[in-house]
Amino acid sequence: MIASGHTRANNIGGLDGPMHRVAFSLPNWKNLAAGATYELDMVYYLPISGPANYTVNVNGVDYAFAFEQPNLPLADLNAGGGNGGGTGGGSDTCSLTGVNEYPNFPNLDWEGKPSHASGGNKMSYQGVVYKAKWWTNSVPGSDGSWEKVCVI
Repeated sequence: MIASGHTRANNIGGLDGPMHRVAFSLPNWKNLAAGATYELDMVYYLPISGPANYTVNVNGVDYAFAFEQPNLPLADLNAGGGNGGGTGGGSDTCSLTGVNEYPNFPNLDWEGKPSHASGGNKMSYQGVVYKAKWWTNSVPGSDGSWEKVCVI
């Protein structure tokens, strides 16, 4: 909990504030790939009417239900060709020039076999271009070692 709306001693007479505010961030080791979901359990105790006024911040942009947050701008859900992915928030253009398709890693092991990507290497996987943040041999987009560049 990051803030509480209880402004009267012992909650006598009800709540005067905007209720409780809760924030949640994915751990650094957890990556949420495009189209994936994450289930979060919240435990709250009665008497309450239930959670409300949900907002989600993705790459610095706030999203919410329009009926709960009418002052936020409407999101364009068709950005990125209607696939819901947009450009992934990356600043690079979507080009496959010099981009290897997984599992053909751009860097070789001592036997000359594709083995890994280094920071800055780009790879495509399942219609998405990813850029390695550091040395990695994981599936592109499967963990925090990859940054989504764009949807092909």
